[in-house]
Amino acid sequence: MADLRRLGDIMQSAAQRLGAGEEALAYSLWQQSAGAQVNAVTKLRRFARGTLTIECESSVWSSELTYLGETILQRMSALDAGNPVAKLRFVTRATPVRQVEEPPAANTEERWRKLAPHQASEAATCAEALRDEKLRAAVRAALEASVDGPLLPPR
Repeated sequence: MADLRRLGDIMQSAAQRLGAGEEALAYSLWQQSAGAQVNAVTKLRRFARGTLTIECESSVWSSELTYLGETILQRMSALDAGNPVAKLRFVTRATPVRQVEEPPAANTEERWRKLAPHQASEAATCAEALRDEKLRAAVRAALEASVDGPLLPPR
């Protein structure tokens, strides 16, 4: 019968034979120690001076893994006594800011549309709940300026 060994053991020894060095060993140990769920939401970024930098899908994952970092380091050392990783650093994946391609409000016809009296009346009713008197008066003045016809009394 063939000698059965774990794929991680084979990959680890193959990486060492190929002279890939500490970085490949660090990456291999991380993959084995972190587990499938964590590997699905992380990406290895860099290994330098004993620190393995891991990019996380979200700040929640980054925070959780920071908390679990010591446990993962212990697992890595248990897999290989020559573990080159002394510290784990978790960063959050940067997401590009999306810019909305809508024209500014000042350039739309919608901005200049007058409110119907009943719409302004409903808004005035909501404004009455404001605690700040100056803000309440400013909202009421804006509503009066934006209505076609007189502002109806609140119901």
